[in-house]
Amino acid sequence: MIVLNEEIRRLRQFVRSEHPLINFYLSINPIRFKEKEWKIKLKDLVKEAKENLRLEAKYPRAEIKRIYSDMDYMEREINSIDFSGAKSIVWFYSSSLALDVLFKIPEELPRNDFITVSELPNYLLLDEVMSNFKRYLLILFDKERVRFLEYFMKKIREYMNIRERIHRVEDFNDYGAVENRIKRHVMYHTYRHFKNIMLLAKQIIEEEEIDGVILASSANYLSMLNENLDYEIKNRLVREITGLDINAGREEILKKIESIEKDLKREEEEELFRKLEENLGTDGKATAGISDSLNALYEGKVETLLISPSFNEEGYACPSCYYVSLNMEKCPYCGNEMEKLNNVLNKIYDLAILNSSRVKHINFLTEKLEERGEVAALLRFR
Repeated sequence: MIVLNEEIRRLRQFVRSEHPLINFYLSINPIRFKEKEWKIKLKDLVKEAKENLRLEAKYPRAEIKRIYSDMDYMEREINSIDFSGAKSIVWFYSSSLALDVLFKIPEELPRNDFITVSELPNYLLLDEVMSNFKRYLLILFDKERVRFLEYFMKKIREYMNIRERIHRVEDFNDYGAVENRIKRHVMYHTYRHFKNIMLLAKQIIEEEEIDGVILASSANYLSMLNENLDYEIKNRLVREITGLDINAGREEILKKIESIEKDLKREEEEELFRKLEENLGTDGKATAGISDSLNALYEGKVETLLISPSFNEEGYACPSCYYVSLNMEKCPYCGNEMEKLNNVLNKIYDLAILNSSRVKHINFLTEKLEERGEVAALLRFR
C-alpha cells in the first residue's frame, strides 16, 4: 500500500470525538525479526494495551468492550495480510468512527512499538517517518530523448519516455553556404526539445506533488537546460548529476537515487544543527537538554524537537494538562499527581501534537545531539 497524502491530511484534520481510536505502530523489519517473532510481539502488544485500558478505567465499560473487539480484529487482519517489502506497520482504527487507515512502510520506526488508545490520532510519528520519504522526479535526458522517473518510498516508476528525432549538427559540415542556416535550425529544435522537457516536468510536478527534482545528463546539456529552467523546477532542484547513461536500467537508477537521498537526509540534519548551534544561548531561539526542551514544548514555544533514537527515559506525565517531566511527581501547573511511565516518549508526542510542534529523530548526527543531552529544540519564540 502506498502512503497517500490524502490519508495523512485526513488524520491531521481529524476532529476530537467522544469515541477513542487505536494508534498502532509495529516494526517488522525482516532483517531483525522473523515473521514468527514480530507476530509474538503483536500478541504481547495487544495483551498489554488491553490490560492498560482496564487498569486506567478511563472509558465506559461498553466502550472498552468495543475497543477490545477492535484490537482483536486488527490482530487477526495483521496475521493474514501480506507485508512483503514493508519494515513497519502503522494503523489508525476505530469501528465507531469508521476510521481505517493502514500504512505499510519500507523503513523501520525510529522508536519502540506501541498500541495506544486516544481521542486524536498520534500521527506525528507517522509524519516523522514519512518526512524521510520525499517524492523525487529524475529527469534523465540527452539532446533528443528524455525519461521522467518518479522515486518514492524506495521504488521507481517510469512516468514518461520520449524520443524526438533531431539531426546532429555534424551531419551538415559539408553543405557549403547553407551550413550555418542548417546548424541554426538544428539548435532551434534542440532548445525546443529542452523547453518541452520543462513543460512536461511542470505538469508532472503539479500532478504528483513532487518534493525534489534531480537532473541527469552531460555537463554540456545540463548547462543548456539550465537556460530554460522554470521557477517551479529551479525551486525544487536538489541535484545535477553526470555519468548516468540515458539507457540506464532501473537497478542502476535506484541505487543512484538512494545514494543521493541519503546525502540529502544528512544535509538536512546538518542544517538543523547549524540552526541549533547559532541559536543556543540566553537570547537565542533554541534549547538543549531534556528538562529545558520539555518545558519549552509544554509552553508551546517549540517549532522542531530533536530527539536521539536511543532516547528511552522513565518519567512522569500529568493526566490533566499533559505536562511531562523526568522527575516531578506533582504537576507544577495544575497541582495534580503525575502518572509514572516507563517511557515518556508517547506523552511527548501527545504534547507535540497539541502544540503543533514537529518531532525529528536524529540518525546521522546522533553523537552531537547526545553531547547536548539527547533532546534539543528549535523555538518559534523565546
